[in-house]
Amino acid sequence: MKKYSLFIKMAGFVLAAALVLATVVGLLSMGHDGFSGFIKPFLAIMAGGGLVILLIIYTILKDSYDSKHKYAEMNRIMAEKGICDEYIEAYKAAHPNMSAFDRIQLADLLTTVRRYDEAERILSSMKLGFFSSDDLEKATYCVAAMNLYLNTERYADSFELLKKEKSFLNIFFQSPVGKQSAPAYYDCAACTCAANGYEGTAEEYIQMEERWAEKHDSLGFYVPITRIAVKNLTGDPRGARADAEELRRKIESCEKLQSKAAKDAYFRMIENAVNYK
Repeated sequence: MKKYSLFIKMAGFVLAAALVLATVVGLLSMGHDGFSGFIKPFLAIMAGGGLVILLIIYTILKDSYDSKHKYAEMNRIMAEKGICDEYIEAYKAAHPNMSAFDRIQLADLLTTVRRYDEAERILSSMKLGFFSSDDLEKATYCVAAMNLYLNTERYADSFELLKKEKSFLNIFFQSPVGKQSAPAYYDCAACTCAANGYEGTAEEYIQMEERWAEKHDSLGFYVPITRIAVKNLTGDPRGARADAEELRRKIESCEKLQSKAAKDAYFRMIENAVNYK
């Protein structure tokens, strides 16, 4: 509804303007014809205003239909293939006029499929100051940027960002709005700390993720993936690979997880975890 508030305001303005104009013109046209001189121009102008309102309603309905169709296509691809190049194109089609949040999400999707240069171009066009009044955008930007830095081995850059925004991010991802995407933050933060030699702090973030998982992760795969990444980043790649193979077997045999695309998404996260250098 928020998306169409401008159209609704326009329709209200057109109706009010048409009513005022029709009344004025009608009164001026009354002359000696009395009410009949008023009603003809009044009705003509109101009919014109009504036509404009119908056009506005048509625009709203068409845009709503197109959006539902495009989002349905996104959901179909996600269910069948997961995040892939085709899904990204569908995402772009469903968001022709991207907000800052949409662009951040797109950058993170591009990082997921290893299109790092494109993700970099999007995120580098933004600055943290843009999001000073929107906590969700700022937090999402920070995690997307940290994720990109980790995947391109810019561990110091990721640590600088985390150090700067740690207090804000820790609070935000424990809020009702932030809880849904909290594991992505805890994973990035733990990996960032591990990659920069702060194993104790990495463990603190894993414990935060564990507390989140107790309530929100019925499958229980997020924390083990983070632990694999941290083990790899702190000098035990062989142990990380062994843990990764065991976790892959658990995911493959998980009866609650029937979708191949969902399993592939977990496998991709495991692959990233064992490939950090």
